[in-house]
Amino acid sequence: IPQPAGIVSRAHGIQLADVMAVMGEPLFSDPAIINNIIWQNRSFYYDMAANGGLGGLMPDPATPVYDDFGVVGATGDFSPTCSVLTDTTGYDASNTGGDPVFVDGYFNGSDGVVVTANPEIQTAAALDEGGNFIDVRYGPIKPFGDYHLWVTSPAQNMGEDLGSFGLVNLESDFDGQLRVLNAPDAGADEVTDTVTLLRVGYQIPSRTLRVSATSSGQPDVDLTVEGYGPMTFAPYQTPPQYMAEFIDVNIPQSVTVRSSAGGEATFAADMVDIIRVGYAENTNALRVFATSSAQPDAILTVSGYGPMTFVPDASPPQYQAEFVGVKKPVSVTVTSDHFGTATYNADTVTILKTGYVAGTNALRVFATSSRQPDAVLTVNGYGKMTFAPNENPPQYKAEFPGVPKPGSVTVMSDMFGEGTALVQ
Repeated sequence: IPQPAGIVSRAHGIQLADVMAVMGEPLFSDPAIINNIIWQNRSFYYDMAANGGLGGLMPDPATPVYDDFGVVGATGDFSPTCSVLTDTTGYDASNTGGDPVFVDGYFNGSDGVVVTANPEIQTAAALDEGGNFIDVRYGPIKPFGDYHLWVTSPAQNMGEDLGSFGLVNLESDFDGQLRVLNAPDAGADEVTDTVTLLRVGYQIPSRTLRVSATSSGQPDVDLTVEGYGPMTFAPYQTPPQYMAEFIDVNIPQSVTVRSSAGGEATFAADMVDIIRVGYAENTNALRVFATSSAQPDAILTVSGYGPMTFVPDASPPQYQAEFVGVKKPVSVTVTSDHFGTATYNADTVTILKTGYVAGTNALRVFATSSRQPDAVLTVNGYGKMTFAPNENPPQYKAEFPGVPKPGSVTVMSDMFGEGTALVQ
């Protein structure tokens, strides 16, 4: 006699059935079946007359009968909801039928043989089996296949809202990945693809943001740049990828790409470090040196001046730029197309003391810089100063003999700072 497969319930005993009848409950165990995948459970029986009287399993495994639910000894049926079923006939409209699209589902086959079509299960009569004289041999008898959901599965987001259940264990799937509580996937697995950001760039002149990314579920998923808009799949690119361009937007601090299958990836701003900034008074030349945590892929630009060039042979490898014939700025900002930015402000120049020796017509100047000893200090109109690390405090010194006594002097730094003081 054909038997049900899948989930099977049997009639209660007489005493329990009497109690359930009074309570108006089913006369069999009727569990709540919510957000499940119950799919293609094959039902067989053994026919002694098959195979010319030798006996055999029926129906033929090549034409299987699927019977996901069964109640034996009582009238009634289960009431699944929000589930993927082999056949939804007679069940709640919240269920869906069709292939749940497992990554690698399979049927049991003969012992030691694994096939994934409709395989043969070996049977034989064994008279010493204590009343159940049919031996069934099948395989595999070890973990096999992959019952994670593929990104095209109809089980995605079809589940009943889990928030009202108040069960912490339902907040994660079989792998411990967090579920989308208000629209979970049916079954044990919550689909989450892997999103990889290939490149994120920002072009300052046109205020254009460009993003490219891949997904382990491509091209069957949709990717969106959060806060900006959807991406377009470009199969002709190498590698095939999703791309998007957003014009006339502000430079972001980070970019997050989200997938319709649940995956996401975030691109945070790179760290830009300005190593040194210098200004040559004689040529009106501004020199800037910087690094990026995303180098050499990042494109660095000195705001208001122009792009920098990556120099891999420098120590450390760095970006460099020189702009000739420009005015001395009070600060310099370097921006990256990977969103990072850094600003270099003028150092503070302090004139400690000035003096004039009448006998030798010598002008003496003593000063410090907040960026010493890297700064180069110059007494405007006279010449460079020398750093003296052993003085207390460490300072810059200069003496210019044979000059008229000025009323004041100005000390200028190649790091933009300057200070003026009267000559004593």
